[in-house]
Amino acid sequence: MFRALRDDLPDSDVAWLMRSIGLSSDASSKFTNELYYPAFVDEFYKTQPAAREQILKEMYRTNYSVVTPPMLEHLYADRYLDRFNQRTERRLVTMVDITAAREQGDELVLELTDRRTGAVTELHRDVVFLGTGFDTRMPRLVRDLAADLELDRVDVTRNYQLELGVRGAGGAAACYLQGVNEQTHGISDTLLSVLAQRAEEICRDLIAHRARVPATAVSGTGAAGL
Repeated sequence: MFRALRDDLPDSDVAWLMRSIGLSSDASSKFTNELYYPAFVDEFYKTQPAAREQILKEMYRTNYSVVTPPMLEHLYADRYLDRFNQRTERRLVTMVDITAAREQGDELVLELTDRRTGAVTELHRDVVFLGTGFDTRMPRLVRDLAADLELDRVDVTRNYQLELGVRGAGGAAACYLQGVNEQTHGISDTLLSVLAQRAEEICRDLIAHRARVPATAVSGTGAAGL
């Protein structure tokens, strides 16, 4: 967003606000990239919870809150040229929290609190673009479904099928979750890199699930919820 604004609106005043000390490069390598392979899903799923947590913590810097090295080079070169040309209206503002915001006429006024000194300043903007990340919890729809089924927690099989517990045992219904199983299936679960493999595994499990369901379970209800 920052580079696009700089390039598309060259005369604009652009400030990038961040809580961190600066931009970091992704920590990917040929070694860590193997943890994104479809084959690693089996290994990760069988791993003890404490080890899973360690793997994910060490892998986060390969995918989250980081910038690729080529983009970092572009951003720094742009910044260098701006300094050389004495342009100060495009800048990175590090170690600040946005602690308040309000509308004032046609402007948005952001209250910035410096994390180093506690000093409070205001920044007046015409437009604010948000990069807020995402909620890593299960989607609300899944959590509500789990509550309705009186499940203590959301558990997913290796083939991405939600464990429905006693209330779902032997029934025709099945629910499959994609892209939200990072805690059990590894960091690649939120990415497109294993999407085709995931789709195949779910399709095969759907077929196997239907084969296991008694015919009366399906014909009695008139439909199977998948």
